Amino acid sequence: MSNDDRSFYEILGVGKNATDAEIKKAYRKLAAKYHPDKAGDDPEAMAKFKEMSEAYQVLSDSQKKNIYDQYGKEGLKNDGMGGMGGFGGMADLFDMMGGGFGGMRGGRRAGPRKGEDIVHRLAVSLDDLYKGRSSKMAVTRDIMCPDCHGSGSISGKSATCPDCRGQGVRLVMRQIGPGMVQQMQQRCGKCNGTGQSVAAGDLCKKCKGHRTVKDKKVLEVTIEKGMSNGKKIVFRGEGQAEPEGEPGDIVFVIAEKEHPTFKRQGQHLIIGKTIPLGSALTGVSFHITHMDGRKLLVQTQPGQVITPEMVLCVDGEGMPVHRRPFEKGNLFIKFEVQFPNRLDATQTGLLKKLLPCSPMETEKADDETITMTPFDQSKLRETMTGGNAYDSDEDIGHGGGPGMQCQSQ
Repeated sequence: MSNDDRSFYEILGVGKNATDAEIKKAYRKLAAKYHPDKAGDDPEAMAKFKEMSEAYQVLSDSQKKNIYDQYGKEGLKNDGMGGMGGFGGMADLFDMMGGGFGGMRGGRRAGPRKGEDIVHRLAVSLDDLYKGRSSKMAVTRDIMCPDCHGSGSISGKSATCPDCRGQGVRLVMRQIGPGMVQQMQQRCGKCNGTGQSVAAGDLCKKCKGHRTVKDKKVLEVTIEKGMSNGKKIVFRGEGQAEPEGEPGDIVFVIAEKEHPTFKRQGQHLIIGKTIPLGSALTGVSFHITHMDGRKLLVQTQPGQVITPEMVLCVDGEGMPVHRRPFEKGNLFIKFEVQFPNRLDATQTGLLKKLLPCSPMETEKADDETITMTPFDQSKLRETMTGGNAYDSDEDIGHGGGPGMQCQSQ
């Protein structure tokens, strides 16, 4: 009987009345034997793994299983299963088996293994991001043992780890629910994922067979002008050692600290400035101490009037552009105008002569004259958002309630 003539039940070695648990158990047993991670490049093992994976894909799905039981493989093709001839559609199987076998497809890992990266958050002031600076940082990491050169042994020899059989990982089972077991891959604890073990009497005295030792590295970290929040400074190959591969990296991630005066927005800077009403009408002139120590005298143009929340621009006094430090953004100044609380009669008369004013209407015989008084806007927000403006219906008509009252003068 050819492989094509064998039923899916025969391929998995179960009967037609097998339960879901029995089908899963049979599949796991075959996968442990024929998966490419175990069988390597054996063409016969690859063919068997492909065959039993197709069988499990059908028999583990109740709807597909019913179609197969009634109509066979031809029925599955008519039901949209025609793509079963290859490894396409096997993602669910890899996911079911714990996210795949070490992130592999077809049993092969892409590229050499790499040690873990060491990542540090580096708090940097805006002044340093403006001017640039260098500082020394000490980092502790694992390096290859200098005594045994990463072999873990005195003799320099090692053998295949008996626990993982040289794979560096072990398959473990995890209960995930009633009758449900998940097959997962874990780093081998005996060889620390290297796939090699050392005889007890041959252990390196310095690393005790671990192949790596702790080491402190002092790095000079350069903050370049114009770097931004979240920018990474990477030291390639200075991270954790990987005996069977490449070392990881050391990465410093810039965390920009707030500045008491300047606020950054991309390559631009923003500051706030509060001025009295008189200066807003007649012009301003004031100093700004920049982050490089320069004192800038900033002034308005003759006759320029500043209105509340107006923003004026100083070209070329923003942040340096990263890696183009001679180019800079702009400095924006947002003005707040401080109005006087009251004016006496002399001031009022003088301003009426100098500034255009609305004409004062005179009182007529049938007018009801009302004088406006200051109002607390927080009380208005209370009444509009359902605050305690009125405690009950009985309060209505008794002084208007506590919510909206003008301040007495």
